[in-house]
Amino acid sequence: LFFCDALFASASRYRVLPLGNLRLEVPAAWSLVQMATSGDQQVFSLRKGDESVTVFYRPQTGLRIDQFIASDAARLSSITHSSVTSVPWSRSTTSKKANLSGAPTVFVNHFLVENQGATYHGFSRASSAEAASRNADEILNAASFVLPLAFKPFSLTDASYTGKKYYLGWGAAASSDPANMHNEVKYDVLHTNAIFTADLGGNYADNKLIGFSNATAKAIRQQWQQIGRAMDSEDMYLQYSSGHGSETGLGVGVSYEEIRDNALAYPAKEVVILIMACHSGALVDSFNKVKSKWQDWSNAGRSLLVMASSDAYTNSEVGPGKDPSEPNGPSGSAGSAFGHAVWKALTGSADGFSDGVVDGYVSLGELRDYARYRTKQVGGHTPVDTGTYLPYVIMNRVPSASYLAQLRGGTDGLSDAQIEEAIAKLDRDLSLDSK
Repeated sequence: LFFCDALFASASRYRVLPLGNLRLEVPAAWSLVQMATSGDQQVFSLRKGDESVTVFYRPQTGLRIDQFIASDAARLSSITHSSVTSVPWSRSTTSKKANLSGAPTVFVNHFLVENQGATYHGFSRASSAEAASRNADEILNAASFVLPLAFKPFSLTDASYTGKKYYLGWGAAASSDPANMHNEVKYDVLHTNAIFTADLGGNYADNKLIGFSNATAKAIRQQWQQIGRAMDSEDMYLQYSSGHGSETGLGVGVSYEEIRDNALAYPAKEVVILIMACHSGALVDSFNKVKSKWQDWSNAGRSLLVMASSDAYTNSEVGPGKDPSEPNGPSGSAGSAFGHAVWKALTGSADGFSDGVVDGYVSLGELRDYARYRTKQVGGHTPVDTGTYLPYVIMNRVPSASYLAQLRGGTDGLSDAQIEEAIAKLDRDLSLDSK
């Protein structure tokens, strides 16, 4: 998923960063946030206070700065060409304010150059155009190109990463619920699972419990215990759940305090919890009641995000029924309002939503902001979150249309009868696996 600075490692370990054939001597005031590889692309991000610079390597040519600017971003300067340490960078400045109440205006200085058959580009984010340009200058002045080096692909982490990644998802409606609600919670989980257990989302270990006969309190606790016994301080943990909830806990039988205490007991470097349930904001409130236990995690190199579909006093609504991009899917295949928003965010709708930079990746802040926006549109309620995390750290690469079309467990083109059989088979398989 992501791999963070004080959330990743001491910056002193990484004073010289490799990116393709680019070498960057990290300026003293800056620290490393992320070094990652996805497929044949590489990225690193740096921070200085609340400001950041992200640089990409893509082994292709013919790319243009315009391709990485959202259509609704304001163009503050035309594309210019200037040499920095004899490298002829193309530059441009934009600004963007997310379509959310209270969202800040983000100023971005873009830069791009081709070198030895590859494109190097990136952007500096800041609260003013001047700061964005100044920070880009500082980083580019510390960069130089070297002879081609060998490249080994990894998945949203780099060669130095030695930890493990754990995904746990569960979804269950009540036995008396209509078929569309069963479809919604199950495909909420299947959709996120399809991203995060694949290369483009970090190759997380696949642990999921689907259907009310499998997503039981006992089974969830067993999964927690198994993961906890295997986990160490270099690992990552991502949990997604979907189903009924009250102001004290989930319909499957685990309380918000149990969810909180289990997560906080894990030694993982990164913990992300996404929860879809009525009144699920009570989980956020529960974490905030013990804020003293996690508020200093970043100082210890750790990251936490907890995001719930609605506040503690509000129901979380059903989704749009069918995804407009999958018109032949069965009723409920689009997921719940929140699950649908998360899925659309991960598959690219969130790319550029917060800052106007369309780079083919979805950051944590883009996921958060788009999920708030889209959930409000679809369900009429607003997700809430808490934690200590860096919003510009990358979560996943935007999947291609061909990848989405061939997803195992996908819904496009399935009739209600076919999806019912697919779900029944999945329930049978999972039941056998659990014995």
